[in-house]
Amino acid sequence: MLYFAAILTAAAVLMAAVELRSSSNKTPFAATTTTSIKSVQVAASQTKIHTVNQLLPEQDNPSNSLVRLLATPPPPPTPDCAVAACVALTFDDGPNADSTHIILDALKKERVKATFFVIGLKVAANKDSMQRMQKDGHEIGNHTWAHPNLTKLTQAQIEQQISQTQTAVTGLGLQPPKLFRPPYEAFTKSMLTYIHMPVILWNIDPKDWKEKDPKNIVAIVETQARSGGLIVMHDKAVTAAAIAQIISDLKPKFKFVTVTELLNLPPDAQGIFIGR
Repeated sequence: MLYFAAILTAAAVLMAAVELRSSSNKTPFAATTTTSIKSVQVAASQTKIHTVNQLLPEQDNPSNSLVRLLATPPPPPTPDCAVAACVALTFDDGPNADSTHIILDALKKERVKATFFVIGLKVAANKDSMQRMQKDGHEIGNHTWAHPNLTKLTQAQIEQQISQTQTAVTGLGLQPPKLFRPPYEAFTKSMLTYIHMPVILWNIDPKDWKEKDPKNIVAIVETQARSGGLIVMHDKAVTAAAIAQIISDLKPKFKFVTVTELLNLPPDAQGIFIGR
């Protein structure tokens, strides 16, 4: 209902713009005295006047904008994963110039949402992909600054790995990550005392990091997929080549959701999560 109310409001605004454009094309009231005419001529020579047609050029005709708006389908409703068969696709170790955009294209084509656990030192160099993740409705998680084994670091070093990545993401004007995934699944429960985010692991692992053939990744994911599945994959070229087929084959059986949607996480969630 909110979507259609927004459509009606936008339509009213656009129709008003059409009226404004039409009225701007009418001849203005003519001056009746010589003095008035001279005053208008002087003012016109000194003032740059922007007409509505200049502000709303032909290629941005309001009626065309309305057509595009009405042609855009509403976003799919968020499924209740306590009832529906849901899976969450997650991608680690990005963003990367040779793969992230391919994954994002496949997700957008199928209108599917996913979760990206990003490495902080890669964020700034892949600004466009990062901004697109948020714009397309995907979830961004923290995967440390440089992908170290956390069990070999001090508490201060771990906190720095996390905070640097948070800063890198928010530095692009994006929302701060609210999920954390430790590299190599290397994590201890004592770390929960100072990592104040849900720690997200997984229950489906196709080990795509060691595969060279996209077909193998497709086959493994489809064999292991189940309701409540939290699928760990990697933001790399071979996985990017497999993702469109994975989505196409699983879509008739499962709803694709973000990690937060799969687990129904509250804003203050804490603990270690591996799936539903």
